[in-house]
Amino acid sequence: MDYRNKGTGNWDKVWFITGTSQGIGLTLVQKVLETSKDRVVATTRNTKALCDLERQHKDRLLVLEMDITKEDIIQQCVEESLKRFQRIDVLVNNAGYGVLGSLEELTQQEIKDHFEVNVFSVFNVCRHVLPVMRKQMSGTIFNLSSMVGFYSCFPGNVSYSATKFAIAGMTESLALEVSKFNIRVVIVYPGRFATNFFAPTSYKRAEKPMDGIYDTKEIEQVCVDSQGKQKGDPYKLAKILIVAANSEKPPLHLFIGQDSISFAQEKLKIIQNDIDQWKHLTMNTDR
Repeated sequence: MDYRNKGTGNWDKVWFITGTSQGIGLTLVQKVLETSKDRVVATTRNTKALCDLERQHKDRLLVLEMDITKEDIIQQCVEESLKRFQRIDVLVNNAGYGVLGSLEELTQQEIKDHFEVNVFSVFNVCRHVLPVMRKQMSGTIFNLSSMVGFYSCFPGNVSYSATKFAIAGMTESLALEVSKFNIRVVIVYPGRFATNFFAPTSYKRAEKPMDGIYDTKEIEQVCVDSQGKQKGDPYKLAKILIVAANSEKPPLHLFIGQDSISFAQEKLKIIQNDIDQWKHLTMNTDR
């Protein structure tokens, strides 16, 4: 089937989005379908959450069950997407989860499991989608980091911040590798948006907390109290991603939300101050 927009001759976009059963992922699927003629491949471990949408948009929505930690399943989903829609124009790496716990509280296995989902899966999905985009000589990739992936300003968040910093570093390097193929890559740093991210079922806790040493329980209570009160509107975030996907030159760093922008500006001031305070010593290191 020819999916070119008959009015312009351009191709309607095909989105491939991970983590679409709730939160930002689900909202983005809904917004793309509501506001454009684009098609969406929605991947998730919980396909039941998208049954209604799939019935409403059966010609433009393909829902696939995908375990992002398994490369063979990722490859199968990419192949199914191409059989159905022939292209992948926009990749959104959104899937992930939070972990509460200080460095001493978290075990090596807990941290490894966290990186497996939040970091290594992004490498794997990109690895299987990039050949498609290179062949097309076009594409846009959104890798979702977090405002704490730029400024780790909350205690008890060491593993989550580490995974999101890793995503930012990976994306900066990837952008340099793929620009010659007309593939644009964007790091998305959302602030606090009204999703279920702070719900107790949406994040994990250190299995062996060290009571009386770290204030992890206090931090968790802050999360619980914040749930449902986040100022950010996920539909507005989704709209920004759609605008960026249609931009000829989207930013490499996309901070979304007043809190995200404020935190980024604060971090930049801290960095500049540290440089200025120590450069009388650190500049003079040449042989």
